[in-house]
Amino acid sequence: FQSVAIPYRKSGSIILEKENDYWLYDNGVMSFKSSPSHGASLFSAVVNSEELFYSKYPNKGAYSWYKMFVGGISPYIAVPNVWEFHEFYGNIWTEPELITNNGWYGLHYKLDSPENDFRLGNLHTEITYFTRPESPLLWADLSITNKSGSSALIEGGISVFLNPINELMW
Repeated sequence: FQSVAIPYRKSGSIILEKENDYWLYDNGVMSFKSSPSHGASLFSAVVNSEELFYSKYPNKGAYSWYKMFVGGISPYIAVPNVWEFHEFYGNIWTEPELITNNGWYGLHYKLDSPENDFRLGNLHTEITYFTRPESPLLWADLSITNKSGSSALIEGGISVFLNPINELMW
């Protein structure tokens, strides 16, 4: 699909539209932009014409040798004691789907790591960005499943970069 509007009672709707290589997700109060080719990250959140995230999308950050993408909200997986984050740039996230969970609407991505990835072999990762119509709330939910049948020591999480009041702080 290229665009969908999901009515929510009589007070609002969630709009999901494909634009260039990213998706625009609007709940009536906040609008988000997300790209499967950029680590399934949210790289923009706008409320009252004000950008909330610090992001250099589509460019890499100054420390791309260490962490490919700096900005917005993005999932990451790291192998302990290895000075590197793995943000799935060489892999392909699914195109997002719109899902619901008790009145929350979510932009949902999935990714399966290749079995031959010596660092992360055979992980199934899902990230969902939930919000409610006409709400200033955002909930990011990350799920990582080891499908290899053997133990693996990894660290995972969600990185968040908010827009600073003074960019000189960066």
